[in-house]
Amino acid sequence: MWVFGYGSLVWKADFPFESRMVGYIEGYVRRFWQYSIDHRGVPSKPGLVVTLVKSSDPQKSYLSFFPIPNLLVGTPRVYYAPGTLPRWVSRRVLDLIVPRSARAPAQVWGVAYKIAAQDVEFVMNHLDYREKNGYERVEVIFNPCGQALNPDIGAIVVPTEPFQLVVYLANESNESFAGAANIENIAQTIVTSVGPSGPNTEYVYKLASAMRLLAPGVEDEHLFAVEEAVRRLDADTNRDLL
Repeated sequence: MWVFGYGSLVWKADFPFESRMVGYIEGYVRRFWQYSIDHRGVPSKPGLVVTLVKSSDPQKSYLSFFPIPNLLVGTPRVYYAPGTLPRWVSRRVLDLIVPRSARAPAQVWGVAYKIAAQDVEFVMNHLDYREKNGYERVEVIFNPCGQALNPDIGAIVVPTEPFQLVVYLANESNESFAGAANIENIAQTIVTSVGPSGPNTEYVYKLASAMRLLAPGVEDEHLFAVEEAVRRLDADTNRDLL
């Protein structure tokens, strides 16, 4: 059995697993739209954590390299890789100049964990409790990228083709669903929230740092915008949280 992590499970796997690998699922986006009253906040002051939301535009991502007009230097076209786009290239600009045929399905990157058969019941009971604040199990297709992150376990064979696994997501019907909000309001909630698992800011910093490490060059627009806004507001960003 495999389980996909896209939030704290990316860096905090507090359960036994055989192997793990980086990859993505399609058709969803990662959003800080779920209140947390048991990990990064409390009932009287909820924090905010991520959930998965079905993308309103399933073709919102772009291929690894694509041509766009280089208006600054006057040359007709130049090729950019993810994470290297100049600041003048906004998402609206990309929507206008990159044809839908050059776009890939919306993607959420994270980590898939392989659970041994003898541990499945224990791990799923553990995760059901850990994710009890509004999350439910959903089956999705995972697209593996690269080798397993356990080089010391050479005997384990990991998939190279897409396969089905379980992910926990909080849909709009759960009572802790916060819904859409602007980035500044999300950041304001995060910098003032603390729960049993620690400061809400720590959750943001660790998730953003982990995703840059595990999926370099993949631009998670919402995640990194929230991180940037939180750092602007957080008076303790000089702390070594990572």
